[in-house]
Amino acid sequence: MVDPSFRVRAVNLGGWLVAEGWIKPSLFDGIVNKDFLDGTQLQFKSVTTGKYLSAEQGGGSIIVANRTAASGWETFRLWRINETAFNFRVFDKQFIGLDTRGNGTDIVAISKAPGNSETFEILRYANDKNRVRIKAPNGYYLQAKTEDRVTADSRGSEGWGDDDPSVFVMTVAGRLEGEFQVTNGYGPEKAPLVMREHWDTFIVEKDFEFISQNGLNAVRIPVGWWIASDPTPPPPFVGGSLASLDNAFLWAEKYGLKVIIDLHAAPGSQNGFDHSSSRDGFTEWGQTDETINQTVTVIEFLTARYAKNPSLFAVQLINEPSIWGATLDNVIKYYKAGYAAVRRHTSTAFVVMANRLGSEDPRELFPMASGLQGSVIDVHYYNLYEDKFNNYTVQQNIDFVYNNRSSELNHVTTSNGPRTFIGEWVAEWQVKRAAKEDYQRFAKAELEDGTALQFKSVTTGKYLSAEQGGGSIIVANRTAASGWETFRLWRINETAFNFRVFDKQFIGLDTRGNGIDIVAISKAPGNSETFEILRDADDKNRVRIKAPNGYYLQAKTEEQVTADSRGSKGWGDDDPSVFVMTVAGRLEGEFQVTNGYGPEKAPQVMREHWNTFIVEKDFEFISQNGLNAVRIPVGWWIASDPTPPPPFVGGSLASLDNAFLWAEKYGLKVIIDLHAAPGSQNGWEHSGTRDASQEWGKTDETINQTIFVIEFLTVRYAKSPSLYAVELINEPLSPGATLSSVIKYYKAGYAAVRKHTSTAFVVMSNRLGPMDSRELFPMATCLRRSVIDVHYYNLFEDKFNNLTVQQNIDFVYNNRSSQLNYVTTSNGPLTFVGEWVAEWQVNGATKEDYQRFAKAELEVYGRASFGWAYWTLKNVNKHWSLEWTISNGYIKL
Repeated sequence: MVDPSFRVRAVNLGGWLVAEGWIKPSLFDGIVNKDFLDGTQLQFKSVTTGKYLSAEQGGGSIIVANRTAASGWETFRLWRINETAFNFRVFDKQFIGLDTRGNGTDIVAISKAPGNSETFEILRYANDKNRVRIKAPNGYYLQAKTEDRVTADSRGSEGWGDDDPSVFVMTVAGRLEGEFQVTNGYGPEKAPLVMREHWDTFIVEKDFEFISQNGLNAVRIPVGWWIASDPTPPPPFVGGSLASLDNAFLWAEKYGLKVIIDLHAAPGSQNGFDHSSSRDGFTEWGQTDETINQTVTVIEFLTARYAKNPSLFAVQLINEPSIWGATLDNVIKYYKAGYAAVRRHTSTAFVVMANRLGSEDPRELFPMASGLQGSVIDVHYYNLYEDKFNNYTVQQNIDFVYNNRSSELNHVTTSNGPRTFIGEWVAEWQVKRAAKEDYQRFAKAELEDGTALQFKSVTTGKYLSAEQGGGSIIVANRTAASGWETFRLWRINETAFNFRVFDKQFIGLDTRGNGIDIVAISKAPGNSETFEILRDADDKNRVRIKAPNGYYLQAKTEEQVTADSRGSKGWGDDDPSVFVMTVAGRLEGEFQVTNGYGPEKAPQVMREHWNTFIVEKDFEFISQNGLNAVRIPVGWWIASDPTPPPPFVGGSLASLDNAFLWAEKYGLKVIIDLHAAPGSQNGWEHSGTRDASQEWGKTDETINQTIFVIEFLTVRYAKSPSLYAVELINEPLSPGATLSSVIKYYKAGYAAVRKHTSTAFVVMSNRLGPMDSRELFPMATCLRRSVIDVHYYNLFEDKFNNLTVQQNIDFVYNNRSSQLNYVTTSNGPLTFVGEWVAEWQVNGATKEDYQRFAKAELEVYGRASFGWAYWTLKNVNKHWSLEWTISNGYIKL
């Protein structure tokens, strides 16, 4: 064994025998179509649906085009076949392809191994490289035929406009630039030339001389697993790196340097990073015995080759295995086998074992490593890669090294344990001027029901997350926030809240264990699931969360969130009980306003609103300006007036009674519209939802409760001469509201109306979202005086964002007219454009522009066989207010 007083002062020869693009970007410059290398993460938004392509359930099913935002299921990782042909791998590691089980045109993600049916081309628009078509192996282009069906049966069009369903807007969400990417990118003919040139020039003998002359005594040389198969490694890797490693040992001997061989890239990738030579960012190493055994073979090959060389100082069994793929059991299993492989050939070389990245316990290897002679634990320290370093000053960085890093190193350096090795560090940091980001409306945001909150720990720099979306622990290890990292509030009072997670459980104290761990397992909130949010007076985005046991939540580690902190006097970045809170979404509906004010104040506020917002003079105005009816949205709780279930308050029924009296007085018809159904039919605030959940129709209970409401309203107003129609429900949203549940309800609701009136029309709203606009025809055509309701807005979809005045008008005359004609038939139900508005996304439009737009809408929507209804009479946003547009000459009836 070497002198125990010897201390390694080494430099990493990074980017040499395992390529890394950020170290030498020019290595990739000659690759044709280098934007599309293996592992490039692509997201595709359909220009017609305005939604992202998504692998349903993450894979194993169809590809759809119905996601408003892109995350894991909407991200496709490239496998490059050549410069124009690719496979697309999805979240659960299947490949998208043609569904050869069916008609051969549907696109699915079911294959675990790609073949001809899973090989596609990407064609880019010359004038906008982000606009693409995807050519399938059958020679046709993919198209978003509907939001729920993506097929390969389009021939495309001459242009690349927003009316072509074969056109997608492509976003690059991530890239890899490692050895796999550079060798596969250049291909089998050019890659050997490029790599050998790189190996022969990037690190040369003079570099070893320089190292030896500048106070260093060792080099750590990262190598890839394919080196053991040199000179004919498995494609796309190329031979030649072993000769370079041989040279390194010769130069090390010549200049008196020690060598640490570092297996930087293991078979299958131990961390998904490009420097592990991952093909697509997935971590596969250690998940099978095959990858472990293959890695042991590589270690034994390297040790046997260099065991007799006096410069061999240590063999590092693997670099940076990640906890997100490499389990502790598998790492220990491998380390034991790898250690034995080294010891079969040398008793003097040290065996280095890297701590897992992301591990909550830096001593987790001690029970195994402490009993192994010459074992070393490798830790990596960077004042980078965590948000907490972004705004550190020079002195704060220095203090962090002297205090925090010193403490961390002391923790793993013991008298009777393995040696410690800081295998990677760098004299680089994120020193910049301190600056706060804009928090948009956050400072003004109140914490109402359904508010979507995200919490980033100031110490881990990661977001709180409900593991698996719910049903397990809360962790603090996510670098970005999406569904699992979003918590929906249930407001108890102005300071107390429940937090509902993605899968609808509530976070709380784990009463099954020590009572301090935070979990999301309860389906119904109680005392253990009730928390307080305390905000920093000087920075409202900094919060502490107080648990029911009286302690604050803290990110004890990235993998453990507990309620056992007393907090500190300040709100600094060194306090694990402090979180940066982001408001990711809000709801402002009837539930929020009534629960927000509470049972004492809400009745006063709502009755004042009902008595003043719409009054008799408004009905007079309506009757005098060319209108003949009103559509009145109501909530399901109106049937329980005057004592509806909390938090709703009584009084709306009296206002509806008044509306019927005023309608009779001024000769107006009334369409009662059940706008908010029990459980929410669409998850939007105007459906009375508490937290954006969509529960209506999933049980017979919600359907039966809705029928009761419809019958209550029909009975009450059946004898009024003004009752013209009853709309059974507003805007049920697919796929949450299934077609079968909607039809089941519509049949029962129709029957409930008909028990009490044979003359009132029964209006049935088409589902929003993926659906066929005639899907209700087989049922509704058989029902006398039935009406189909459709809603038309030149809003809420990306395709409208950049339309000009004339393009909006043309869309109404062409597209809307065609859509309305499709549902207006001579022998089917009547059609009703139940909502529309003379508003758009045009900036700087003149009054004349608005008039022309409204004229087009009135002309087209006037063809609906039942009629139309403007949304709405009054609104603080002027063009949404029919009263304002009429009074100011924008609309003339």
